[in-house]
Amino acid sequence: MSPKSSARERIIDAAEQVVLKEGASHMTMDAVAAKAGVSKGGLIYHFPGLRDLLLAMLQRFIDRVETRMAEARAKLPESPAREIKTYVLAWFTLGSEYRRTASA
Repeated sequence: MSPKSSARERIIDAAEQVVLKEGASHMTMDAVAAKAGVSKGGLIYHFPGLRDLLLAMLQRFIDRVETRMAEARAKLPESPAREIKTYVLAWFTLGSEYRRTASA
C-alpha cells in the first residue's frame, strides 16, 4: 500500500470512528482530521470536500458488502432464494460496528 493510500485509508477509518462514537452530525472535516492525526490540509488533499469523504466511506461499505456476499454465495447451493440469503448472511457477518456506521 502506498503512503498516499495508507493515509487515505486512515482518514476513512477516522471518519467511521467519528460517526460511531459521536454520530453522523458530528462528522466534520476538523473532527476527522483530528481523529486521523492529519492536518486539515492533508485531509483536503485526499478529500477536497465532505461529500468526497462520504462517497469514499460509502464505497468502502459497498466493497465490504460485495466481498461478504461473494463469500456467502459461494457456500450456498443454487436456489430461488439464494440471492436474498446471500444478502442477509453478508449483512450479519459485517459486524455491528459496520452496520451502525452504514445506518448513520
